[in-house]
Amino acid sequence: NFTAIELDKATARIAKILYPQINVQQKGYQDSRTPNDFYDVTATNVPFGDYKIVDRMYRMAYSIHNYFFRKAIDQTKPGGLMVFVTSNMTMDGKEEAKLLRKQLSDRGDLIAAFRFPTGAFERYAKTKVVADLIIIRKRKPGEEPSPLNKEWIDIVEVNTPSGEKLDVN
Repeated sequence: NFTAIELDKATARIAKILYPQINVQQKGYQDSRTPNDFYDVTATNVPFGDYKIVDRMYRMAYSIHNYFFRKAIDQTKPGGLMVFVTSNMTMDGKEEAKLLRKQLSDRGDLIAAFRFPTGAFERYAKTKVVADLIIIRKRKPGEEPSPLNKEWIDIVEVNTPSGEKLDVN
């Protein structure tokens, strides 16, 4: 069974027509009430925006892209995958993003992270955002974390060949 949660009304209607066998729900992910440990795979192109989501399930408000990760780790089954396209701030951000990476690493392992080339979304989405593809596997109860699991939490400053300082994960 597949579930699609889509904010845009027109896109949700088109999805229902193209895929009548799928449970298409027209709402924001933040408004979904899916039980925890429900999805085998959670995949999304996280909304990019400079606003926070307040959810009484969590003790803090998260930026929209970090909120999707926080909610998805709860709703993904142990052993399941989270496959997300998100802004670079999930991996490069300090404070809130670092806390989120720690929360994710407590329950899942980073399987892969890819940075899209600069301008990858400019032609089609009319945005110059730097984006990443991040894949996380939620651990099963009692399963040991990957030996490299903590490596992606912290940000380090590096010097580029041109002498520019850059924070990287």
